[in-house]
Amino acid sequence: MAWRQLTPVAAAPLLRNVRCGPAAETAAITHRLARSFSSSTSTNTELPALAAHLPHRRVVRVAGEGARKFIQGLVTQDINNLADSGPAGEVGASPSAKPRVLYAFFLNAQGRVLLDTFLHQDPTAPEKSVLLDCDAETVARLLTHLKRYCLRLKLQIEDASAQFDVVWRANSKSLLPKGCFGDRDPRVVGGAMVSTDVHHMQRLIVPRAVGVTEALAGHRILSLKEYHDFRLGAGLGEGPQDFPPENCLPSECNLDYLNGVSWTKGCYLGQELTSRTHFTGVTRKRLLPLQLPSDVNADDLAVDQPIFPATAAEGARPSGKLRGHQGQRAIGLVPVEAAASGQQLVVVGKSGARIPVTAAFPAWWPKDPSAAAA
Repeated sequence: MAWRQLTPVAAAPLLRNVRCGPAAETAAITHRLARSFSSSTSTNTELPALAAHLPHRRVVRVAGEGARKFIQGLVTQDINNLADSGPAGEVGASPSAKPRVLYAFFLNAQGRVLLDTFLHQDPTAPEKSVLLDCDAETVARLLTHLKRYCLRLKLQIEDASAQFDVVWRANSKSLLPKGCFGDRDPRVVGGAMVSTDVHHMQRLIVPRAVGVTEALAGHRILSLKEYHDFRLGAGLGEGPQDFPPENCLPSECNLDYLNGVSWTKGCYLGQELTSRTHFTGVTRKRLLPLQLPSDVNADDLAVDQPIFPATAAEGARPSGKLRGHQGQRAIGLVPVEAAASGQQLVVVGKSGARIPVTAAFPAWWPKDPSAAAA
């Protein structure tokens, strides 16, 4: 089936003086992306350097002999791919070098998502310590999970958030300030957001002793609301609103598209269902960016509100679920085929109101994701 993938640059002209219709609704999802990123034909000098302090993220430290081996058995990504040495001040200097940041999920024994995390090389003790960047609402769950499986291992597992801040940057060529560490955001191939060239995002951990001001210097600073506008419009899920704990599957959360899983590593908790789905199953529903009406009542929306085809008869089963949302932007679990065909969808609010939404494929997705759902 033929389908249309809107890149930010392609979407931008549709936004001018257009307020209604499926094409305009879909294009509007990516308007912030169009302001921040461009197509692969643009040069990096045309793109503003952006940065945001992420106070809703926390840092958990796992330290001691065997820390990496311990984490390896609990996450979807292969921690052996995480650099265990190297300078902390340069980002993505060598494409062949191991990354200093990996993206991964923790799963329960049934293969359902507990939480998403960024695994960071700890330059202070690279062979014995791993730092986990996670959402503040999931810290308690993560600490409980880690301690449950730690058993007799002599590891130090602690919430180290009082020592660190998390910063996101984009289109930046700046070296990291002394004392900061991180690397290109691993969720998109090559760290690219729109294409696989120099356009990239970064995920950084900043010691409190250094201060976030140093990491933000020379960048246009986004508010937290602007950051969430950007990532929701780009279809990048984060945290428990987008990944409800123990209530979603890794494949539905685009783990395979976000470089969050290794299909060649050894066993890990929850691997059986994840691998079986990948090698023998079909993922018919995935998280996709959604555009909401300009007059939407945010109080009428909640995580897991049902999504239906606009033509669905009364009493029909929902075809999807709403996840995280802010203003006109949202992310939801919807049929891939619905986005491929441009099908109009509705979210049924808490009041019973039918709220029209339009789904679109993110520009960083595979070229024909609809084929996987055929």
